[in-house]
Amino acid sequence: MILLFPFVGMSLRWRSFRLGLYSVAAGNAVALCFWPGLLRPRIAPASWIESTVVQRADRERATARPAFKKAHADQIEHFEAAD
Repeated sequence: MILLFPFVGMSLRWRSFRLGLYSVAAGNAVALCFWPGLLRPRIAPASWIESTVVQRADRERATARPAFKKAHADQIEHFEAAD
């Protein structure tokens, strides 16, 4: 009987059994997914993230942006000078 209380309460709140059932199910899913993330050991923010390069960027296409270069010429010069 006590297990039906959340379903009945949410069904009354939303005035629909379907929405009440969905609310309880969604709440339980969120609660269940919360625990593994909370209990997982912490990872250092500066640690390496494993990744794979799927496709390398085409240098000519990536650098051929004349409108961007014209609009941001002073910023580009500043960053190139910093290297």
